[in-house]
Amino acid sequence: MQRPTLNPTVFDDPDRQPLAPMPREPWHAGRLVAQLARAIGQMLRAVWKLLWTPLIPRRMLRTTEQRSVLGRVVAPLIFRLMFVAVMLLVAVALNVHLLTHPFSPAVVGPPVTGAVHVEPVTLRASDGVAIEAFLAPAIDEKQLLRHGEVAIRAKWPAVVLVPDQRSDGRELDKLIRTLHDSGYVALLVRLRGTGTLECAQTLGLHERLDVAAAVGHLRGLKYVDQARVSIIATGTGATAAMLARREDATIQHVIAYDPVVNFDQAMGDSVAAGYLRPACRWAFEVMHRVDVEDLNRDSLLHELQGHVLLLASHPSRPPQRQMITSYLQRGAQQISTAR
Repeated sequence: MQRPTLNPTVFDDPDRQPLAPMPREPWHAGRLVAQLARAIGQMLRAVWKLLWTPLIPRRMLRTTEQRSVLGRVVAPLIFRLMFVAVMLLVAVALNVHLLTHPFSPAVVGPPVTGAVHVEPVTLRASDGVAIEAFLAPAIDEKQLLRHGEVAIRAKWPAVVLVPDQRSDGRELDKLIRTLHDSGYVALLVRLRGTGTLECAQTLGLHERLDVAAAVGHLRGLKYVDQARVSIIATGTGATAAMLARREDATIQHVIAYDPVVNFDQAMGDSVAAGYLRPACRWAFEVMHRVDVEDLNRDSLLHELQGHVLLLASHPSRPPQRQMITSYLQRGAQQISTAR
């Protein structure tokens, strides 16, 4: 016996037209937006209650006449303490920012060296920061005429010039000519934060990586004597050079002028209130992950006994230029003060 087959379309009218869709309410989208705004408002109100209620109890939110004596004293005190804490945080952050981002002119273009040819070089520090530098080789037509083929096979001494970050970066340009005429390969380095790249300046703590990159670049050149690489630096560059010499004992000489004495002395130019200096010191160390004790000039000089020459006059002055070249040629001999 065959089971009957159900056909639900038997009673359908083939001529029946489908029902037209119901028109959508014109205010449906507006209602959704209103619901969304209401939900966001409820969420913000819940967050506000969560942050505000633990600080000020509900009994303090009443009128002044209904508050107790303790409530009338505590509530204004809490408001003022919160305001003072916020203002102190803003002052500390502003002072640290002014210290690490000084208003120094950006240096663009090659150094002014007269007739000495310089080549732009892009270095990269170990932390990935790109550094701009300019290389002045010792070999030129004068050296070839004077020494012949020996000038090509010879290993030339080299000097890294590190200017101060707070200046225009051109105070050591005049030394390139003097060093080149004395048979030295000169490499002028512009530390981070002084060129077109905006970067925080750390008074020489992170800049020591820039100096190390410059020394490594010179030692990678075939015509440079790796055992005779020296540094001439000023200001924060001098501090960076001494820190680099502490980490790399193979650097021959460091001639430094006006390095950073300590962190408090550097902060004294930008922080008027002395009570802010401990907080600024702590914020500086946390933000840049450094130790400000490394900036102590006397401690660095004690560690680098005999390997750092501290100048009393700027090295770009004509008397100092000749004495610096004689110091590099003759070794560790003291230079008399030239003012």
